[in-house]
Amino acid sequence: MGDVMSIESISGAATIALASTLVFSLIANSWRVLSRVFGARGNFPGNFMAEPGQRHRHELAELSGRLSVYLVSALVFSVVYAVADALDAERLFAGYPRSQLYILLACLAALGLVVSHRLFRLLKQRRRVRLLRDANIAIGHQLRVDLSAHAHIYHDVETRAGVIDHVALAGSGVFAFSVLPIAPRSKVQLRLRGQRLEIGPHARTISTVECSARRAAFEQVLGEARQRDVRVRSVIAVPGSNVETENGGEHLLVSENSLAGLFDAPKASGALCVEDIEAIRKLLDNRYRQSSRWRLLGRLAKTYSALRRAGNFWFSRTSVNSSARPSHSATT
Repeated sequence: MGDVMSIESISGAATIALASTLVFSLIANSWRVLSRVFGARGNFPGNFMAEPGQRHRHELAELSGRLSVYLVSALVFSVVYAVADALDAERLFAGYPRSQLYILLACLAALGLVVSHRLFRLLKQRRRVRLLRDANIAIGHQLRVDLSAHAHIYHDVETRAGVIDHVALAGSGVFAFSVLPIAPRSKVQLRLRGQRLEIGPHARTISTVECSARRAAFEQVLGEARQRDVRVRSVIAVPGSNVETENGGEHLLVSENSLAGLFDAPKASGALCVEDIEAIRKLLDNRYRQSSRWRLLGRLAKTYSALRRAGNFWFSRTSVNSSARPSHSATT
């Protein structure tokens, strides 16, 4: 009997704590979504230009907010569980069969494992985005230091194939920079072989196919705007490495310390005249301002999709729990 009462106490306290945690999570996530949608738009959005790694900063802030909700929810669950256990929560499941209480505890344990797995994946994703942010900031700041005197620098340029991390526009040509961060290590050998970047003595590879697709999409946009072929050079930037400028055919391989050498090369292949530079500069300015006007609508659409998925999941779980709830009859 004492064992049964112990199971009832644990089940009752855990159920109350879980319900309270779900209510808190719903309120916290709703507030976070509303703040992101209506609070992220600046007062002068048409005049803002993207900073280095800005989209990764926003993504990191979003992941940090989700992580905070997880951690605070765990704290709420622990506190409410302790309070409910102290207030004789076993009365909630008085008279239920022991087998159903064990099933309930198993479901709660499985839910805890799922939440722990998602929290672990969130931490890994946050670490990866933080590395991307730092790498883009390092390359973007070094571009402004080395090339701002004779080049126009743009960050987070959108194309049909994705977002180009940085674009440099100068008389020697147009350069599309794709940042591929690796964990900082000393004496790591990097080499471009076709559409692959080989890293280290064991030849761990990173595909550069997406970089080529973004370059081709951007090249097509410039060609349509100028009514002629405009060559865009693809540059793979790996901050923290010791590589010098390497020409891999499809791409150039650089680090943050060898960016200035890009404009020391001969200007025959992709040189631009002053008219081309001004036309492309105006095109990039207009494209960014137009994309910033529609960014709020895109955020609203993503928010609506997320809320719809969460609502469907909530209603499906509620219907399952309602159908699985045992019929309780009074026992003597």
